[in-house]
Amino acid sequence: MVFERGCGACHTTETPLSKRKSLEDWRRTVKVMRERGAKISDEEEKMLAEYLYELRPDKR
Repeated sequence: MVFERGCGACHTTETPLSKRKSLEDWRRTVKVMRERGAKISDEEEKMLAEYLYELRPDKR
């Protein structure tokens, strides 16, 4: 899974579950994390932001 590979070294799955970020906020966050060394491709960056947005507590 992209989250586990790209984010899991520093974050648990509980991290995004507790956030109420907009899709644009997640896009910015994922971009910054990638700049800091997260191992994800351009395509995965887009998919990951969309995935994290869908995990929003108010969307469940």
